[in-house]
Amino acid sequence: GWWYCCIPTCCIREKGYPLPIYFHRDDVEFGLRNKNQFTLNGICVWHVTPDQRPSSVNKYYDARNMAIVNSIHAPKKSRNIFLSYLWKNFFKEIFRYRYLDAQLLLRATKDFCRGKDWVVNNDCGQFYNMIKSQGYQFKKIYSFDLSLYQKEYSRPSLFNRVFKLILLNGIFFPSKRKQIIVPAFEPHFEQFWLARTALNYNEFDGTGYVVKKQIFKTIKLIFSLLCITVYITIKFKAAEESWRKYLYGK
Repeated sequence: GWWYCCIPTCCIREKGYPLPIYFHRDDVEFGLRNKNQFTLNGICVWHVTPDQRPSSVNKYYDARNMAIVNSIHAPKKSRNIFLSYLWKNFFKEIFRYRYLDAQLLLRATKDFCRGKDWVVNNDCGQFYNMIKSQGYQFKKIYSFDLSLYQKEYSRPSLFNRVFKLILLNGIFFPSKRKQIIVPAFEPHFEQFWLARTALNYNEFDGTGYVVKKQIFKTIKLIFSLLCITVYITIKFKAAEESWRKYLYGK
């Protein structure tokens, strides 16, 4: 984070300014570039924790900006790291019926591959609002039986988890449970096993949103994932080099 962050001007002259990107991982990248740091005891910051403000927009910025940071600081393996991240998190969203979040992951991938100039020229407040509008919108919850809320969840055995993973979490099987209620912040995908709909509930402010299993949508998005994977093999290296050239001139 940037709270109470004091940067000597000599560091700026030697290492350059923080990356002009919004709004995740920019602090991480600047810290990796400037490793001589120290903290002041007794100074602390309080802010709302991630589980109290879940948001689809984070899916986009976490993926895109992680690719940027790794392109700069781990260029030899950044593409493989990103492909692993993309596939893992894409199917996690698919298994949780969060198709809009899966689409934002694909959008983040495509935008990164457009290169540094495109990202910097479009990364503004208006763009943020547009990305945010493409995700899930939280609304007050009134008409659900919250006694079904699964706040605590004990994960099944490793064998059970692997079994469900092989069966793609039962997404192509008939639904046996009409409705479930899960935490809006990072529920386990196993909670969605054979469920038809799910209310993603934020207990801190009584809001949430409903998702529903859609087989045709799942197939369409998996096809898009395969296409974007091919796109990565073609465009990723050039995009990676554009960020390194921006910082180091090479």
